[in-house]
Amino acid sequence: MALLTERLMVQALADRLVGLPTMATARNLTEPWHWLWTALDMLEKSSPNAMVQEKVATLQKALEAHPERKEILDRLLSMRPGGDDFPSLLEMAKDLRPIQWLWDQWLPFGLFSILASAPKVGKSFLALDLCYRVITGEALPDGQRPARVGPVLYVDGESIPQVSNERAISYGLPREHFYLMLPDEGDLLLLDSEKYQERLIRMIWKIKPALVVIDSLSMINSRGQNNVEDVRGLLNFITQVTREYDLAMLLIHHLRKPGNGQQMQIFEPEMADLSGSGHIVAMARMLWGLNVVRTGAKFDPNGPRQLKMLGTTLTGSQESLGYELVNGVGGGKIIRWLNQAPKQYEEPTEREGCKEWLLEVLADGPVKPSDVVEMGEEAGFTRSLIYLARKTLEGEIENTAGKSSPKNEWQLAGWVPLAEDEAD
Repeated sequence: MALLTERLMVQALADRLVGLPTMATARNLTEPWHWLWTALDMLEKSSPNAMVQEKVATLQKALEAHPERKEILDRLLSMRPGGDDFPSLLEMAKDLRPIQWLWDQWLPFGLFSILASAPKVGKSFLALDLCYRVITGEALPDGQRPARVGPVLYVDGESIPQVSNERAISYGLPREHFYLMLPDEGDLLLLDSEKYQERLIRMIWKIKPALVVIDSLSMINSRGQNNVEDVRGLLNFITQVTREYDLAMLLIHHLRKPGNGQQMQIFEPEMADLSGSGHIVAMARMLWGLNVVRTGAKFDPNGPRQLKMLGTTLTGSQESLGYELVNGVGGGKIIRWLNQAPKQYEEPTEREGCKEWLLEVLADGPVKPSDVVEMGEEAGFTRSLIYLARKTLEGEIENTAGKSSPKNEWQLAGWVPLAEDEAD
């Protein structure tokens, strides 16, 4: 038996009234539509060529005693015979516009993007750098120019305009084209409220920004973010506004704390590391991650950053980008983009450590292998590891005599002893 929704039951009756074919039968229908179908069966047995007016009259008579007869008949007669038109993708494509980009392959128009990192890494700072480039038309981090140059609207959920002002001055940002959305005095800027949603739309209508930054999801949402129900309404609103006004929208977000004891600033995020409901990730079309890169043995919180594409449904993943913080106008920090992302420091392996030690030992001149082994064991290296390191350094270390000679020593290739007067 075919499964029909009530709408399809009404549709089947509307089609039958005008003589259109339908696959429905009385068995597929529930009341009151089954009763009306049966009434048409009886009419067509006695009058196979009955006109539409006769069929309607029959249905009116069948519903005579029904308390909702008017509503039922109105619904049936208002249904368009033939049903809905469902265009194919080919037909829809005539009205579809290709994805447009403010920053090609990174920041699209009409679809919102997310920038996420641990606290204190500099999400807001990076967003301000992008604002500067969109306002001034300066080259974007990978050398491209923004496709649209114009004003920027910054939704400041933290409500600290002094910080934005000082950073803008450091950048030399034209502040007459930089707009802050702030809450009323003593209020919170909760974008899931009708009051601030209406204000955001009014500002977009008036300013016509090329870019909107929302800083941040946790600050502008009163419901939390761990359940779908907490974020669905707000994200639907952001999605609708972004599409309706053809905006580039960047939503700043946070990462959940890693569970393996990693330092959050240098933790290199993946898509699954964004905090809150998975619905947040599902709604965004571009996901960026930001982290500090440890480039040396000691971590520097002011060290270079990596901007990484965590995921996208629009394009292939792009190469990560890197930047460092330098002094701007008046001593404030600004971003200087690098030619490539910085490389993460890797702790040397035991073999690498032994090789470095061996080169240091031989830097002052030749040493007997037995003495090298004795010193190495005191430094924590085994005889086998020392000889393995010696083997991998072939070409950098040479023997002064044959390997079996009691006079043989190891020395750096090309080592020449200093003359006495040079030594003095």
